[in-house]
Amino acid sequence: MGYSDDRGTTWTHATESSPTTYYSVKTELLLLPPPTLLPGVASGRGAAAPPGWPTGRVVAGGSGGITFSDSGGAQYDPSSWFSAGRNGRQLALVRRPDTHPLGPGPRLLLVGTVSGDPSVSAWTSDDAGATWQRRQFLPEPVTAPGVGRVLGLFALSEAGETDPGAGGRAVTVLGLGHLYQTSDAGETWRVIGRAPAMSTPAGPGQPDELMTNVGVAEVGPDGRLYIGVNTIGPGPGEWMYRTTEPFAVAGEDGPAPAAPARLSVTVRPNPAGGRIEVVLTVVEASAVRVVVMDALGRDVAIVLDGPVALGERVVGVDTASWPAGVYIVRATAGMQAAVSRLVVTR
Repeated sequence: MGYSDDRGTTWTHATESSPTTYYSVKTELLLLPPPTLLPGVASGRGAAAPPGWPTGRVVAGGSGGITFSDSGGAQYDPSSWFSAGRNGRQLALVRRPDTHPLGPGPRLLLVGTVSGDPSVSAWTSDDAGATWQRRQFLPEPVTAPGVGRVLGLFALSEAGETDPGAGGRAVTVLGLGHLYQTSDAGETWRVIGRAPAMSTPAGPGQPDELMTNVGVAEVGPDGRLYIGVNTIGPGPGEWMYRTTEPFAVAGEDGPAPAAPARLSVTVRPNPAGGRIEVVLTVVEASAVRVVVMDALGRDVAIVLDGPVALGERVVGVDTASWPAGVYIVRATAGMQAAVSRLVVTR
């Protein structure tokens, strides 16, 4: 990493507050704008930046994870998503929707890989890239060359919005062409399509998916998604495709059908000033993790982490030492998640 103060004529090597002892390559840079340019503000939605939102922060992603700089790129500090075996090549800035438990506000999205994980996963940050929370694994349905790559992560414009990401929508393009989209600022993701197959049958017992490989993806100035596809092995070579309509509406015929809820979480009493009860309900025995996060998405307490039997489970939590404010209680079980808002008063 380096920076220039003379429009690129000369360069100075940036420093790291925690130098890495492994090979690290940064491939993604995101400059966080001042609050007046945050998604939603320019279009009159009133999305004010949270207290302490850093103007001019540079967030860098790549092999080795995520680092950030508040000194114009002179020094980079490690985020919570920073270690060997992490590869975060795609970042995007969106706005939490008005219906989000934390309310409207800026959020960073990250799609990347972690050594040992079964697939690509999606993460979010509500404190401008300093700390990150995993939201969901994004598997591709087959195992083949290209799995585990992320070719693009793009904030999308809502109808009537001028700022990409203002409605909490983004799309990511994976190595075999599967397209995942979020409509709630990264809380949940669903497959909405796939790049066109560019293959001929690979042979007995080998699915055509083995032949499809996405080389590049980009959202153009016309709002369409452009994808460059090539083949692995015999096939028709390399082709460029684009969606027939602006991608902000492509494949979006309405809200996604609701999946049967496997779990729910509530809090009582709420608001609270002392001891509370977290009530977890599961419809099948599952490994469940329940955490409490503050308004910046940082973990405050781990309520539960382990197997839970079918039915209702009640866990007591003491909030007496917590500062007054809004908290989120989040339960996850496999690919499903449930959240509840908690207000702590004094």
